[in-house]
Amino acid sequence: MASTVVSGSAPTPIPSIEAGSIPNLNPNATLYGYVPTLWICALFIALFSISTLLHIYQAAKYRLWWLYATIVVGGVCEILGWSGRLWSSKEPRQLNPYLMQICTTILAPSWMI
Repeated sequence: MASTVVSGSAPTPIPSIEAGSIPNLNPNATLYGYVPTLWICALFIALFSISTLLHIYQAAKYRLWWLYATIVVGGVCEILGWSGRLWSSKEPRQLNPYLMQICTTILAPSWMI
């Protein structure tokens, strides 16, 4: 533990915080309340990747250019979101993968309006 010294007082210990994690979070707790399953995350990354690639092919073949701005962007957001969950399955106490998955999986369907 590191410590700081304020003039005229005893050193105050500074708790060490894992980089990117949430301070004062119970050591056994995660942001999800559970640890995301690795193989489920990998499966959904593969499925959304296949679907997005098929939509790119369909958009190019049939000249449906509006698919790029809707379905393809939504698919890429889903891939990013599930990648964040995959990252969270390895490091469940980290804030960045949680924020990455929550933002992109919520925003992904909005491109389909």
